[in-house]
Amino acid sequence: MVLKICYECKQQLVRDGLSRCESCYLARQQRLQAAEKARPTARARGYTAEWSQLAKDILQASPVCVRCQQSPSVLVHHRVKVRDGGSHHPSNLEPLCSPCHQRAHRSIR
Repeated sequence: MVLKICYECKQQLVRDGLSRCESCYLARQQRLQAAEKARPTARARGYTAEWSQLAKDILQASPVCVRCQQSPSVLVHHRVKVRDGGSHHPSNLEPLCSPCHQRAHRSIR
């Protein structure tokens, strides 16, 4: 069994395949749960029945991912996040496949 240093506290040793010691892992889980509880509902964030219909229409109009041009589009991505001032206007939306959508969000962070 290989032991390594905890990603967060840099002190305790953890088993191979893990990145955090047990105490740091539990503290992280508590932080994530608290953040999820504090997050507004989808409706409060602007995702209404109108949004659902718009997303459905965009996916029907563009069945192929606009980034990779190969996979079926399954998600509608906001180029500018709604919380950053973006809108649900079609010019701010793009239909993407799941891998391209994940890459889009990773590049934003």
